[in-house]
Amino acid sequence: MKALLLYSHSSGHKDFERQIQKIRRSLSTTFDVLDVVCTFSADEAARLEKEAGERYDVLLIAGGDGTFNNAVNNLMKVRKTPVLGYLNFGTIGDVGRNFGIHGGLTRALNIIKEGNIEAFDVCDANGVYFAYTCAIGSFSDIAYATPRHQKRRHGRFAYYWVAAQEAFRKKSIHYEVEFEGNKIEGKSAFVMVLNGRNMGGFLVNKNGFINDGKMEFFVADEGIFNGLTHYLFHHKVSVISSDRFSIKTSESGPWCLDGEKGPEGQVVITCHPKALRIFSKKIN
Repeated sequence: MKALLLYSHSSGHKDFERQIQKIRRSLSTTFDVLDVVCTFSADEAARLEKEAGERYDVLLIAGGDGTFNNAVNNLMKVRKTPVLGYLNFGTIGDVGRNFGIHGGLTRALNIIKEGNIEAFDVCDANGVYFAYTCAIGSFSDIAYATPRHQKRRHGRFAYYWVAAQEAFRKKSIHYEVEFEGNKIEGKSAFVMVLNGRNMGGFLVNKNGFINDGKMEFFVADEGIFNGLTHYLFHHKVSVISSDRFSIKTSESGPWCLDGEKGPEGQVVITCHPKALRIFSKKIN
């Protein structure tokens, strides 16, 4: 098998470079060819990801949830796609948790070497793809509202500090959701659609899977801390499962897709069953 490992120059501090060398050594006998490329722009990364399936069997992504999201968006636009391998260098690592890829670089490398491949669902909101979450309202902008230098210095605690600040800024948005001929509406501080189980480092959608052809719409009752405790303790939260949602809210947006800025306004969210493949622990 031939593999391509991509990583960004913007992550190229000394420790990261040492980790890349560890990856190269660890996987040297796993693949017949392992090409390692440092990209210097998002356009360059997109071009290489779109071309990867024509030259390689495997595309290894080293980065955070946003890096993975970019790769998913690029691969969903081409005919021939490689198997993905995910090496998490992000802060929270929700993408990896949905595939059993957490606990450090060594675990991720072992999963790739074990060779189990799983197909997983990819969803889109108005044509913009995401792997595990689409959200709007309070807390939804934390991934890109938290300064990068704070994430590097404090890790996930930088996110939690921003979340704590947002918890004390009361917010209420009106939402309307249509699915399978049904319609519901109400008010909440934030709403989200999950494809998988994890969000913000927590197990939120414990009965969900990333390869079942369905997504779950989550909305919590209004309450203290903008309803955040409802999610953490699975209390007063409505959950709807479907393969398609049309959602309108009083919040202009943008929607957050896997920690990246997505579309604004009303969205139609669609699930594409088992659209891509990844080295993973067994999902079901």
